[in-house]
Formats: sequence, structure tokens, C-alpha cells
Amino acid sequence: MSDSNHIDQLVSNTKEYLETRVELVKLQMIEKGSEMSGAVVANLTFIFLFMIVLSFFSIAAALYLGVIWGAYYYGFLFVGACYLAVCLLLYFNKESWIKRPVSNTIIKAVFKETDHD
Repeated sequence: MSDSNHIDQLVSNTKEYLETRVELVKLQMIEKGSEMSGAVVANLTFIFLFMIVLSFFSIAAALYLGVIWGAYYYGFLFVGACYLAVCLLLYFNKESWIKRPVSNTIIKAVFKETDHD
């Protein structure tokens, strides 16, 4: 009779342990998801603001170059050609400059250990 009680207690403890473990994994996944979501929002905000600043500097540079070269469209053509060159560089180097670093950053973020003091 005593063995049956021990087995029942063992089964009960095992069920509690597994339920607690599943709950812990859920909480850890939520924590990782919220950390990554926060990082994405922060980075997108920075990128948005950077693009606004870059746009104003591009327009200013195009207008300045247009004044120097005698026609505004020359300045805009030059700035556009510079952006085209940057886009082509990014396109032909996207694997090593974009895909791999982004993948590595995501993997590091997912497997990063957090301190819970």
C-alpha cells in the first residue's frame, strides 16, 4: 500500500514539474518575443528618422550642386546616380552585408541568456 502512495506522489510531482516547466518555457518565449519586438520598433523608429534626415540632406546637396553646375536637374541627377550606385552595391553584396549579419543578430537575440536576479 505504501508503494502505491509513493508512486501516486511521484506521478503527481512529475505532472506538477512538467506543468511548471511548460509554463516557464511559455514565459521565456514571451520574454524573447517582447525583447525582439521592442528592438524592432526601436530600430524602425531610428531608420525612419534617419531617412527623413537623409532626405533633407539629399535635397540640399542636389540643390547646391544644381546651383554650382547651372541647372538644378544636374544636381538631382548626380544625387540620384549616387543612390543608384549604393543600391547596386547593396544588391550585389546583400548576402554578406545584409542577410548574414541580420541572421546572426536574430540568432544571438534568441539564444541570449537573460539574468533574472
